[in-house]
Amino acid sequence: SLCPHQDYVYFNYPTKEEEQEVRRFQERSKAMTEKIMQDTQFLTYVRSHKGLSGQLSDDLLLDNPAYLASLLIYLQSKNIAFPSRLQRLLGAKKLPSMNVQWMERLLQGFLYDDVDSYMCDKTYRELLIADLKSSGLIEKKKVVMTKSAAVEKMLTNSLGKCNSIRDIVFHEYETSGQNLRLLVLTDYIRKEYEKAIGNTEYDVNSLGVLPFFEMLRRENEKKNKQIRFGVLCGTIVIIPAEAKEALEQEIGTSGKVTFSRIGNLPETDYLKVTAVGNAHFLTGAVTNVFSKGYIQVLVGTKSLLGEGWDSPCINSLILASFVGSFMLSNQMRGRAIRVMKEQPEKTSNIWHLVCLRPWDEVLKADDNQISEDYSMLERRMEHFLGLHYTENTIENGIKRLSIIKTPFNKTNIDRINRQMLKMSGQRDTLKKRWNSALAIYDKMDIVDETEVKDKFVTSVVFWDAILTMILSAILFLIGAIGAGVVAGASRNGHLAGICYFFIVVGLTGIMIRFPKIFMLGSPLKRLKAFGNGIRKALEEQQLLEETHCKVVAESPGPDNHIIYLSGGSGRDKALFAQCVNEFFDVIDNQRYILVKKKGRKGLNGFYAIPNCFSKKKEDAECFAKCMHPYIGGYDCVYTRNEKGRELLLEGRVKALANREERCISHKKVKGALE
Repeated sequence: SLCPHQDYVYFNYPTKEEEQEVRRFQERSKAMTEKIMQDTQFLTYVRSHKGLSGQLSDDLLLDNPAYLASLLIYLQSKNIAFPSRLQRLLGAKKLPSMNVQWMERLLQGFLYDDVDSYMCDKTYRELLIADLKSSGLIEKKKVVMTKSAAVEKMLTNSLGKCNSIRDIVFHEYETSGQNLRLLVLTDYIRKEYEKAIGNTEYDVNSLGVLPFFEMLRRENEKKNKQIRFGVLCGTIVIIPAEAKEALEQEIGTSGKVTFSRIGNLPETDYLKVTAVGNAHFLTGAVTNVFSKGYIQVLVGTKSLLGEGWDSPCINSLILASFVGSFMLSNQMRGRAIRVMKEQPEKTSNIWHLVCLRPWDEVLKADDNQISEDYSMLERRMEHFLGLHYTENTIENGIKRLSIIKTPFNKTNIDRINRQMLKMSGQRDTLKKRWNSALAIYDKMDIVDETEVKDKFVTSVVFWDAILTMILSAILFLIGAIGAGVVAGASRNGHLAGICYFFIVVGLTGIMIRFPKIFMLGSPLKRLKAFGNGIRKALEEQQLLEETHCKVVAESPGPDNHIIYLSGGSGRDKALFAQCVNEFFDVIDNQRYILVKKKGRKGLNGFYAIPNCFSKKKEDAECFAKCMHPYIGGYDCVYTRNEKGRELLLEGRVKALANREERCISHKKVKGALE
């Protein structure tokens, strides 16, 4: 029921005015930080925190180490002594100086999350909240001094996206011509822009149905193109004048409409259509006119979906809707990827618009945050299945859009946008690759795959088995040789018994270890063994809904392997994938971790215990026990005390997953204070 389709992304930067608003927000945050640093009353209240007088447990303090760090950093900046034990608990030899980020964390606890730990006057706290709100630094009981939801919303609704829509529409027309059936779906109509239609004195640089329509109409006129535009909303309908007769035929006797001039345009150009009485018939009639080619580009609001609207003729969709849930965006996307009996060769392009933060801001951001818009795209792609850009596989996730690569500077973004436009025009290639991808699978089964690199699959237990087998072989040889010598020389029964004992021990060791060597002989086999350990732990804790499922490991490439749960419920598959991800995840601030018992703690010295096993000590130890046959000797370490915290910090530096993340993502090592 789905036609060949592909998701494309078109990037833009904020306008100059939007960049200025970002700068103003940063200046307000800096000024507020400086003001609070001079507030002696605030200092008095901070010094009353219960953690400074030993009234709070280490467990509670280390649940949010960054908040504890902000408390100590503030006191240090004011030259106030605090218990040195707290700094040792964090594992930090040196504390940084106070800045906006640390002030944000401190204020969040002081004003909302940790109110009971301070001996603070209620009136003072309310006045401070009011002061922060007046500067736009509190949003829904959250202190925002580094990243504001209001600023992110402004970037999500960046006016730079108007240019993106223009570029996409005219490129799609260049490649598809009169066969183009493009839908632009957005959030608002913006009826106040009706007077701007056909009147060049008005600026139409805004996000909405009417501004988009007029912007595209003006550009079409300027380029002398023949694109016919239309508008379809609950309260306003606009069609090309030449589509009037076709619309009247579609309506027939099902209703009555009137035609009138729209804005400042002549009636020979575009017409506004108004239904007389109930307008339910008009949506279907305009849709049929669009389907027949009297309109190539239709602009509408997402409210059409709520009316059960559908149009299988759509072969290009621009998602210019930035308000709403994933379900809504999935519904919108679903309108474009339906097959159409009348057009068996149909393919569809789905366009996602993303505004980036100014690229110099992205480079210096500690969390490598590109923009909330980009994060939303990543979340969308996790739920959208589609064709990989270069490989003939159907999968989900942002990685399948493989031409999106850092750095996100202007030169590279321009290159990515050009590549997106070029690929979107290669519809024949898309259809061939789509059919090739489908032909690979005899039976389509959606699974939650986890990809793991060769180097992540520790071989420690494999080499333990090898060494044990070598030792067993040596014992066997000693026993065999000794038995032969004794038998030929003295026939000493007691000595012969010792030799036969060596033979039995050696043979037993070989028989026990040989199957394990076979089971763990390659990274793929070891990965499957790890998966079996995780599955065993889930079953032991009765976390699986169905127990007949099995672990499958495959190798799509020479250095990469995938693992998933076959059979079982969708929830079981998702939970297993989540546990594998968390097991191989970076060491961050997990409650329990696995730490190698003996020898040097190298790249395979640390592993994370998945969250579903971290609520109780017994659960964590159960997981460690289930994994022992597959990863060897590892201790289950609780990280919410001084010794455990020390091992956690060591893991952040040494663990292979952490090193890999820093190499791939250029992320800094997460410090002791986070």
